[in-house]
Amino acid sequence: MGSKIITENHSILLHRTELSMEVDYDKNVPSAADSKKIIVSSKKADESLVVIKKIAPVYGQNKAIITASIYDSADALKRVEPPKKEKKTAAAPAPAAPAKKK
Repeated sequence: MGSKIITENHSILLHRTELSMEVDYDKNVPSAADSKKIIVSSKKADESLVVIKKIAPVYGQNKAIITASIYDSADALKRVEPPKKEKKTAAAPAPAAPAKKK
């Protein structure tokens, strides 16, 4: 997979670097985890400070545009990014309704 940085902007107020990257792929569009690894390897950043915003495949080509943010610190990440929603645990099945009399 080849990659090329399209845009890179540093936001001083939010303590992060926003970047767009073009990635070539073979079969499938890269997942968020794969995209994070690509960005970490190209920017030499800490994996816990990288947030993938969007992965947009280019129609008719084996390319995808990845939009991501790399934060300066974990504190900046917590202040800016909304917390991830936790998956609901499977609740016990509801009790069966009593049979109606005719």
